[in-house]
Amino acid sequence: MSDELAPAGEAEGQEPPRPTTPFALDPAITRRAVEGLVRAEEHRPGHGKIDVFAFAERDRLGGALDYSHHISRGVSAFAQGWAGAERDAFDRWRTGYGAMGGVRVSW
Repeated sequence: MSDELAPAGEAEGQEPPRPTTPFALDPAITRRAVEGLVRAEEHRPGHGKIDVFAFAERDRLGGALDYSHHISRGVSAFAQGWAGAERDAFDRWRTGYGAMGGVRVSW
């Protein structure tokens, strides 16, 4: 089947179409952002933490960072970032990465 006639996502090397839900309305993303802000607010004002990890296996590798900080009374922030690579069935390395962050101001 030629790429011109193949349904979306079935052409050789073509990825399926991405969902059309606006980023801010995706419940899973919203839930993760709220959870990050709640974790940041749980620290005492002026305190925070950073978690960093990495992993490597024969067919996958990657790492991530998780930052949360209760900056001052009423201001909290969080950030997360991740990246990795995985070998597919055709012995090609596919990469993936992402980031998310937020700030909460409360009074």
